[in-house]
Amino acid sequence: MFKLSFNYFTRNYGKTLVLLSSVIVAVVLFLSISITRDSIYDSQIEEAKSVYGDYDIELLGLTKKNISMLNSDKEIKSILYTENCSGDLIDKSIGLKTSIYVFDKQYVVDCLKYNMIGRAPQNDNEIVLEEKFINQLNIKYPIGKYVNLLHSINYNENGENHIKSSNKKFKVVGILKKTDKYYESLADSIGGTKYRAFIFNTDSLPTVSSNKKYDGYVFLKKSNAEKYSLYLQNKLNLGWDSIHENSEVSSIKLLKQSSELNIENIRNTALIVIISIIVIHNIFNIILSDMRKELATFRSLGMTKRQLMEMLLIYSSFFVVIGTLIGVFASILISYTYINFMYDNPVLTISYTNIGIAILIAVFAVYLSNFILIYKLLKNTVIELMKTNRVRNPIKWKYRIKMLENDIIVKLALSNIWADKTKTIISILTMTTVGLVFILNFSSAEMVMKSMYAGASGGIWSMSYGSVDKKIDGSTKGTDSLYFNISKNIGDKVKESSYVKEVEFCSMTMDAFLLDYEKKVSNEYKEEIGIDSREYPIMIRAYNKNMLKKRDKFINEGRNIQEVSGNEKPRVLLVNNIYSKKISSIDRKILNKVSVGDTLKIKLPVDNNGIKEYKVLNVEVSGIMNTDYAGGQDGNVGLNGAQVIFNETDYRRITNVYNDNSLFIFACENEIMNLERDLKKIISKNDAISMGGKGEEIKYLGLQLKIDKKLRIMYSLTAILIVFINTIFIIKSNLIIRKKEIHDLLCIGMSRVQLRKNIYLEGLYYGIVSSIIASIVASSVYMYKISNVNKVLKEAKFTKMIDNGVPVKQVMQVFILFIVVSIVSTYIASKNTINKQNA
Repeated sequence: MFKLSFNYFTRNYGKTLVLLSSVIVAVVLFLSISITRDSIYDSQIEEAKSVYGDYDIELLGLTKKNISMLNSDKEIKSILYTENCSGDLIDKSIGLKTSIYVFDKQYVVDCLKYNMIGRAPQNDNEIVLEEKFINQLNIKYPIGKYVNLLHSINYNENGENHIKSSNKKFKVVGILKKTDKYYESLADSIGGTKYRAFIFNTDSLPTVSSNKKYDGYVFLKKSNAEKYSLYLQNKLNLGWDSIHENSEVSSIKLLKQSSELNIENIRNTALIVIISIIVIHNIFNIILSDMRKELATFRSLGMTKRQLMEMLLIYSSFFVVIGTLIGVFASILISYTYINFMYDNPVLTISYTNIGIAILIAVFAVYLSNFILIYKLLKNTVIELMKTNRVRNPIKWKYRIKMLENDIIVKLALSNIWADKTKTIISILTMTTVGLVFILNFSSAEMVMKSMYAGASGGIWSMSYGSVDKKIDGSTKGTDSLYFNISKNIGDKVKESSYVKEVEFCSMTMDAFLLDYEKKVSNEYKEEIGIDSREYPIMIRAYNKNMLKKRDKFINEGRNIQEVSGNEKPRVLLVNNIYSKKISSIDRKILNKVSVGDTLKIKLPVDNNGIKEYKVLNVEVSGIMNTDYAGGQDGNVGLNGAQVIFNETDYRRITNVYNDNSLFIFACENEIMNLERDLKKIISKNDAISMGGKGEEIKYLGLQLKIDKKLRIMYSLTAILIVFINTIFIIKSNLIIRKKEIHDLLCIGMSRVQLRKNIYLEGLYYGIVSSIIASIVASSVYMYKISNVNKVLKEAKFTKMIDNGVPVKQVMQVFILFIVVSIVSTYIASKNTINKQNA
């Protein structure tokens, strides 16, 4: 049987090539996407290592004793560490800040991957700074020049927050450089750019503790970094904040894991597998239909049904083995080519699990099709096998001639389409499923982006900005909120953008506290944030008269503070609500009871003759803002407590700083994405400036969204390709079955043009009907989901809802795609068949 099967496999090379190609395509479509998806994430990990450092575990704030304990660990190949100096160095003129470390060449160059110009510090008055930091100070040729910086330490002692600061003059002796890619990735992150400065030692800087702290990086021999970091935490009795896996690497690993469990990706993969099986079944059906007479001959020569089945199973095995081998190698080649094009240091990740699944797809598809079709064939007698396999509804030739006379081509096409109802229904369902998934995938992704930029969904960050579209301020890690200043140059460039309707300059800081000596803070709020002390974090805002006037509608009780308080106790507006994750609502109150006219004691940073310090201040509550403001106006990213709004003039008098550190931007209608592109260009050379506002979640989700978009496109193109192949073979099989009929139609007077028109109408029918069904079902599911989301938003007391309606763009795309697929596949399938027919 093996020789007979092999001879048939090699002799009928045309049919063999077609089915073999379909098996290869099924394997390639699944496996290439799986390999590419995993390779994208692993290549991203390698890129992160090359940019941020290829260490395994990060150490923060450890003691010398902790380091000594790690040095004796057998699984650790090496540890590079240096002393982390307390506080930051701040340039008061522009508000830029940098962390401080003791210089260690191995730590700086080998571990952190800096390129260094100049030399190491040799005394207490010398410093090495990052090039990006010193460039913003406008110091040309900085090596050998002096910089005046404020050394500032924030610390907590006995539950009270303090600032200790002093001015320090340094001589710049070295410059550190990193790639633009490093700073670009930091600028798009939540905390923004973090600068590092390196000094000789900490003796000349004031400290608040005699215990020295060290930061470092661990390089392991072979162990799993994630598991080993947990082991070290237990060994040293420290938490994640002190010891954790390379944060850049671990974040990408989490994205990879979430992608593998992502419902959309699983659904897309399942769709590809199902459609691949249908395609293989349809092609196998064509081949076995053509083998009917040969099988009848074998039967007439004495071959039993069992022997025929054995022969066909061996015949099918050739397709499984050869198709799978070629498919696996082709998948690897395609994936490597794609990844190599995308990344400088590509990593090709080949999972044995995915290869196993690809093999199972081929085995299942081929043997399932084989079993079903062979079972049907072998039920026939020799005489029945000799007959042409035409499953058609009988239509009288007299009626056909009448149709031709009346040129009713459409009716003829419909009669041909529904001649084999099962095949037609399966084909339409296949195309419908692809269209359904296409519409839902792309419409959902577009809805998330649009709603996020509209401030209607995507997360509480975007939803918290209200009428403000974008915000520019200093990054959390790279600037000091007291001294940072949005320059006039930046402000003028923003105003010049054609997408800007209005701008508002203001000041904000989260480096402030509410002092609760009277025990007014609610226990629910304390439990929510995990703090129980006398000082609780607040956000302070300073608005000018016009800004305060525009926000007058949000005052629930009391009156506005447009008038300056002067030398009296400052009057403020209080926001006493915060969004609670526990109750999924903005109804969480910070103070149990507060009324207009009450006095609050707050602590905020001020400048006292060039020295930064905290000032305790009594303020009077002039008005209390409503929950609409608390959850849906001016942004609350990073907020962990109440908000206190000052009149700008009062705030400047209190702090002795006259800068505006934030800029609210209002976009022209439907131009927020164009505005974002303009803003990125404006602030591109200012690494310490951060852009927020609607769509701010992209800082956290950016990489995931980019990779998901690529995968979504790959899945969709793959599914459409399979539909394309399936349609070709459905049309082809119909024409093969109808060879004699086509000949008869030409004989009774139908022209080739009419025949082609008839066949094209058959192909278009599949595309149009599938598009209509997919559009109706997908639109219904889409609108139902949006309604549910809006219901949740309404219950949580958010004011902006997501626009609901038919995803017209995606529906039109599916119509166009399916019509093109139908026309092209019909042309390919029918070209040779019609040309070979002679009337």
